[in-house]
Amino acid sequence: MEGDKVQVSIRVRPLIQREKDAGDTINWKYDKNLIQAYNPETKCLTGQPYTFDGIFHDKVDTAEVYHQVVSPIVEKSLQGYNGTVLCYGQTSSGKTHTLYGTEKEDGIISLTAKHLFQLINGDETRTYYIRVGLLEVYNEKVSDLLNNGSHVEIKDKNGVAFPHDLKELEVFNSQEMLSAAKTVQAKRKIGETQMNKESSRSHTIVRILIESVPNDNEEE
Repeated sequence: MEGDKVQVSIRVRPLIQREKDAGDTINWKYDKNLIQAYNPETKCLTGQPYTFDGIFHDKVDTAEVYHQVVSPIVEKSLQGYNGTVLCYGQTSSGKTHTLYGTEKEDGIISLTAKHLFQLINGDETRTYYIRVGLLEVYNEKVSDLLNNGSHVEIKDKNGVAFPHDLKELEVFNSQEMLSAAKTVQAKRKIGETQMNKESSRSHTIVRILIESVPNDNEEE
């Protein structure tokens, strides 16, 4: 089915104040699903164009990224499908902003939590149980951030890899899910770089598990 394929989208980050003060420019041109390097001095495109499933320009907000990329995955998860969203980029490329947002703009995780509980609260045919686990991968070691950073063993069951004995926190609303996910920000390993004073030194994973059972609608 179409939903099984890996899709890759690009989000162009707007310039931050430091870059504006230095006179930097966005050296990319993009149109629909194509993006290509651009030389502002010669006003010419350079190199080869790259094609992606989606390209979001620097004026697009996170809600639009969520609507087009993540929302279908969340909806499929309630039908029993496994879904994964990876946010990848170099230091200071905007990963934390996209995932966690700001006081004025929700990030992907907050939008996911709100959307998920909106969907399950609107389903009167089933009862849902939502649990959250937090993993950190650092120096090829996997740790449980909800269990004092204890080592997690990755095992295989019927061809599916899973974290053995990972501590999970049951959540009952979107705010509880977001609060649990923000534990990553407090406990992840960071280190200062020239581009970012609090650059993440590790990969972190917010694992959301969804279980449901049909409601008994038989009359007594």
